[in-house]
Amino acid sequence: MDIGTRFPTVGFFPSTSSVRDTTRDVLPPLSAPASDPLIDALVDAFVEALASGLESAIAEAVEDIARQMDAGGQSDGFDDGPVGGGGGVWTERLAPTTGANTDGGSSAARLSQVLDGLNVERNPKYQPSGRPGTASRTTWCNVFTQDALKSLGVPNVPTGTANQMNTWFNTQGPSNGWRKVTAAEAQALANQGKACVATWKNPTGGHGHIGVIRPGQLTQGSPRMAQAGGRNFNDGTVRQGFGAKQPEYFVYDGPVGCGATRPAVAPTSGNVTGAARDDLGGFRSNQYDGIIREMSAKHGVPARLIKSVIEQESQFNPTAVSRVGARGLMQLMPATARELGVRNPLDPRQNIEGGTKDLARMLKMFKGNVRNALAAYNAGPGNVLKYRGVPPFRETQTYVRNITANYYR
Repeated sequence: MDIGTRFPTVGFFPSTSSVRDTTRDVLPPLSAPASDPLIDALVDAFVEALASGLESAIAEAVEDIARQMDAGGQSDGFDDGPVGGGGGVWTERLAPTTGANTDGGSSAARLSQVLDGLNVERNPKYQPSGRPGTASRTTWCNVFTQDALKSLGVPNVPTGTANQMNTWFNTQGPSNGWRKVTAAEAQALANQGKACVATWKNPTGGHGHIGVIRPGQLTQGSPRMAQAGGRNFNDGTVRQGFGAKQPEYFVYDGPVGCGATRPAVAPTSGNVTGAARDDLGGFRSNQYDGIIREMSAKHGVPARLIKSVIEQESQFNPTAVSRVGARGLMQLMPATARELGVRNPLDPRQNIEGGTKDLARMLKMFKGNVRNALAAYNAGPGNVLKYRGVPPFRETQTYVRNITANYYR
């Protein structure tokens, strides 16, 4: 994309007026009918607690029942353990059952193979202890998740309870190769074989939960998941595991694990300051957010960076054509479009995928330097190499400045 053959289209095209958020799925409220088993469990818990004279156990029993009712009358898999010594870190009672890793590849098949190999429904290592609905109930969702991630080859795995793991993902995760994503992104990334988790921290300090996203399809906005806990399952949905709770999602982008490569989210040089955002708010159109997120997950380019380029190139006009023939949302020149496998540059999906692929290879060429990658997308990589950075072309410098301002604001 050399500026000798293609001029930028900054501010030339009108914005798209229709707004449609394609990434938001509204889940219907879960019903919480009373049931005899729950009442029986509550009575058993009270009898057990009263017999031992422990008032705190009564409160825990009530909490257990409330959580089960919140999940639709089923055991929801939440855990408050391991609670034994070592600061909450579990000491193995049984030899771990590790997932098979025979193909050594980075694929959805391998991720499924690892999760299936852990045999979560029947593996005694992950079976909860104590009677359902009682204060002594201890489950092992955190141990299962730790084992699954280690079996996938992820080197940076937190330990401790589900609550402690959630804290780690939020505070230490970014510096250890983990990135926060949406539910839709987590499903798309798992379908590529990347290690992803769903995790929720109980704000009251009670039971938290964590599970591993597995390949599959979204069901009412809920990804597929494997979990251990009060209810073990190898292939269910996040909603089945977390009930009405809203978990956070994280993907491992490090060089090990399921073969993921960490996307560039910050420049390695230049005068851009601040942390990059990857939400898609603050633009004049949200019409193509679903496609943008899909291509972001597929090609490892931050979604907000893609959207910032689209706004700069075409102002979200899918039929935009520059005076030198660059076409569509990301202004692909005909020769570049053919090289990227784009048959119809005016088709939004094809155009965004082609432009994202081009951005991905520029980011790879310039080792994650966002400014240089953007300059190469606009002026061609030869000019960036020639000038050892953003070329001294006014239009290219304006182009890079506008996009990075959007990306990092």
